[in-house]
Amino acid sequence: ALRNMKDAIAAIDPQYAGCQQQDAYEFLGCLLEGLEEGFGALFRGVSDDRPGPSADVIRAICGVTSLTRRECHCCSGCFEVDRVTDTALRLPLLSPAAQFDPALREREEGTPISLQELLDASRQPESIEGYDCDACRARSAQHGEAHVRSNITQHAGVLAETRDVVVVVLYRFAHALDAAGNFKPTKVNRQVACPTELNLESKSYRLFGVVSHLGTSLSSGHYVAAVRSRRDDAWYECDDERVTPLSLKALYDGRAVTAVRPGAEPYILFYHRNAVAEANAGETPQADLAAELVAKVSTVAAPAVAAAAVAPVMGTATFFDAVGAVMDGDAAVGADDAPAEIATAVAPADAATSSAAGTQGEAALVDVVVAEVAVEVAGTVEESAAPSAVIGEVTEVAGGAGGAG
Repeated sequence: ALRNMKDAIAAIDPQYAGCQQQDAYEFLGCLLEGLEEGFGALFRGVSDDRPGPSADVIRAICGVTSLTRRECHCCSGCFEVDRVTDTALRLPLLSPAAQFDPALREREEGTPISLQELLDASRQPESIEGYDCDACRARSAQHGEAHVRSNITQHAGVLAETRDVVVVVLYRFAHALDAAGNFKPTKVNRQVACPTELNLESKSYRLFGVVSHLGTSLSSGHYVAAVRSRRDDAWYECDDERVTPLSLKALYDGRAVTAVRPGAEPYILFYHRNAVAEANAGETPQADLAAELVAKVSTVAAPAVAAAAVAPVMGTATFFDAVGAVMDGDAAVGADDAPAEIATAVAPADAATSSAAGTQGEAALVDVVVAEVAVEVAGTVEESAAPSAVIGEVTEVAGGAGGAG
């Protein structure tokens, strides 16, 4: 199947026919362009009286619409220009000035930065003098006055709309001045903290893929991909024909990721919309609660146990059962157990939990298990406390987890 896809891409662009090294983002662009053309042909009506759907099918899935907003200091008008929809959000890792200043480039490249900081930097306002404002010109003509150019504040790269999938490209390949004053292609090795949960405007996104580049130059190197499986919600690394599980803890506990393996700099990030997080806006998201609990579990249990317990069942009652089993030192759960074995081994940890499950339903079971974790990890409830005290404590410790079971 992959060989057939490569042949199909080569039919669109002959440079992919051989085995030469190619840029991953350029390949992605060619792939998306080919898919767009294919969808257009597939959905095109067979006759004039049977029209197909509108164009830009790919952009309807992973389109990022941006615009430039300008504010006139003279008439106080605010207007938008240059509205475009692209298939990726491209972020430079260095400031424009760093391309002309080797010392500044060295300082910036050696300073870690977050994805959010890159987003903010791309939208920094700039002042423009002597702008020909249409509104000011019209007002001057209306009053018979000479038109005077004004100063404006321009905000470029304003995100107007994102779709279900967001592709973020970190510009690691750029041009910089060398010692002789000539521009030369170079790789930017700046460390970027990539969040596993990304908020853009009013939408929430969850990381599901990372393409990374290993190597120090543009002319050589190797690409690897990290992918979160939809089957078991676990992460896997794809390195040519080798596919292996990833045990990087940050991928599971909600922290930002700087690299999926040593020496591999993230290049292309893939996020998909997290509708559950958006629906729970204003409440304590269960994913956040789960991440907090996993962090607590990891303080007393081997990280492999905690990661294995949470990976396949994040956001479900079974996850809390697994956490409870790990905290109770269940002998059936070990660091080497597969996720399926853990899910099978976990069970209500004590009689109080079983009673809650039988009389109050699954939501109560989740509450009690969370309370047990809080008891054992944080020590917030005395071991001799009555069950009612334990259940009451969960309101403070776990927030609104009961409704998410």
